Amino acid sequence: MALFDSRVSPLLVLIGGFHLGVLGLYLTFRSSSQNVIALIIERLIGIVFMLASLLAADIYRSEPLRSHKWSTMLQQYVSFKKLLVQHYRLKTKILAPMQDVKTTQTDLLRDILKQRAEVAYGKEFKFNAIKTVEEFLSTHPITTYAHYESYVSRVLHGERDVMFPGSPQYIVLSSGTTSGKSKRHPKDLKFFGKVSWMYFAYLRTTLFRFQHMSKLQLWHDIRVKPPITKSDLGVPMGAGSGSAYFICPFSASPPEVYTMEHEHTVLYLHSLFGLKEKHVTLFSSVSTALALNFFKTIQKYWKQLCEDIESGTISQSIDLEPDVRHKMQMSLTPNPERAEELRNIFSKGTSNFGPRVWPNFAALHAPGTGGFSFATELLKKNFLSGVPASSGVHISSESLYGLNLHVEDQTKTEYTILPCLNFYEFIPTDCIDREDPTTVLAHEVEVGGEYEMVVTTWMGLYRYRTGDVVRVSSFTGTTPNYIFSQRSSDYLDKYPEFLFTQAVHDAARTWTSGTSLYSYMACENHHVEAITGDVTSSRFFYIFLELDDDTALSDEDKEKVDSELKSHFDFYRGSLATGRIVAPVIVQVKSGTLQVIKQVNSDLNSKAALQQFKYPKFTEKAEFIRILLANKL
Repeated sequence: MALFDSRVSPLLVLIGGFHLGVLGLYLTFRSSSQNVIALIIERLIGIVFMLASLLAADIYRSEPLRSHKWSTMLQQYVSFKKLLVQHYRLKTKILAPMQDVKTTQTDLLRDILKQRAEVAYGKEFKFNAIKTVEEFLSTHPITTYAHYESYVSRVLHGERDVMFPGSPQYIVLSSGTTSGKSKRHPKDLKFFGKVSWMYFAYLRTTLFRFQHMSKLQLWHDIRVKPPITKSDLGVPMGAGSGSAYFICPFSASPPEVYTMEHEHTVLYLHSLFGLKEKHVTLFSSVSTALALNFFKTIQKYWKQLCEDIESGTISQSIDLEPDVRHKMQMSLTPNPERAEELRNIFSKGTSNFGPRVWPNFAALHAPGTGGFSFATELLKKNFLSGVPASSGVHISSESLYGLNLHVEDQTKTEYTILPCLNFYEFIPTDCIDREDPTTVLAHEVEVGGEYEMVVTTWMGLYRYRTGDVVRVSSFTGTTPNYIFSQRSSDYLDKYPEFLFTQAVHDAARTWTSGTSLYSYMACENHHVEAITGDVTSSRFFYIFLELDDDTALSDEDKEKVDSELKSHFDFYRGSLATGRIVAPVIVQVKSGTLQVIKQVNSDLNSKAALQQFKYPKFTEKAEFIRILLANKL
């Protein structure tokens, strides 16, 4: 047993493999036994030894970490080989139904309605009587979340067989983008896992298309545990990422890091354990925004992190319970050589340090489109230096919508709908604002067309408007591929415009200094930092206020904006409490600043009439942000 608890020596693997091979050849071809059974046994043993030598050679070629134990090395090796075998089986299973999307979708809708016909919702909408796609479209309305609130309430009060058979094992809470309050989506995790597992498994297999991914080295999953609460009946409730909190067995961070919820602490620890390991191939995260904060944490604290790596301790500035600190420090040993190597790297500049710190950095894998696209661009520009950034899934609290079948393609991020998982409809953009919009089906969309996606799922949502606008880019077989365009409603990250506006105006009504509010604009701090170069590890918003004149607001009145945001928006308040964001920076700009922006916008869009211009409350435009910064009062 001692052998399997010791550390791996790649040279020992090679030497052992060589000797096994020699012994295998001898037993296979040089056996002198006169007993037929003994001869057969010897040759079988010889063949096994030769196969073992080939296995050892393959492991040596995969450059296993010296920090691996024999058991963890073999576990990772077997896992990788299973994924490669799975790839070909799953590829056929996933791609075959995409060749005839119309038939696949018809069969799927029939199965959903049949299996949900006896639950309360199915009885009310007479699913048993619906025989065709056309009947479903004509009898069931297009829906939004408001349509399901009474059914969700019944589920949360313990009623069974309401939206799907049985009771939920988890309640997914949305971020509240649309309404300001988290939507609650009951999930039958066992069933959802059964119908969706192959897509996530196949996605993992596609990552091996990146260079270095087959090496037996570490992966680093940058993740912060979402807060999990319970319903009155004890059902777990939280973000979708909390419903299946898998910890990679060969992650750079120890398991204790994944049990913590405070973002600043967790990112520092991920940075520490990530930096101490030179040989990391895959970095993954729940979003590129979180990954960006990880890299920015390293950029800001690299000197302190190097001291921790050198001493094998965790800085006392990081707030940890004594027992947790002690347990995690058991995963650290003093490493002055690595600390000095890192100091030499960072002393030459912290721009694009990714592949300099981790020579085998194969890819960053994280959702990076839509609201995360700007974070993706900042990562590519400032930290990755050509390392691929891969966004594998289009997913929300409601369902998994699309899979990136070509993660290695860095020219675009293109998703493919999953015709065996959801029934899809698409609202053309010129119909989005209608109360009862017309839809087209998956086989009816056109390349170049933009549509809001509508889905019918196994989890009790029917003809549900997702709010995601996509542009069809190509087809896999007859199944549409698409690029995410935008949300159908304007918002800043996960915060809707109308709530920001309401909070700012409510704060303005309580001001005892300054004059009346004229208007405001807001942006994420990443956009400002891209202009100023003052990089921080925190995440927050800049809110630029213009008053009727240049009478200065007091700091106390500026802080009332943050107070109102907290009172209006549950998700914002929760994000502050867990350290995912910090308080906004409130900047008062000179009177007339927004008029300058209006004129600049007119100059940039000569065909637009000035009177049609509406001040954007949220902006990403560098031209506008530069004007705001230049006119700080």
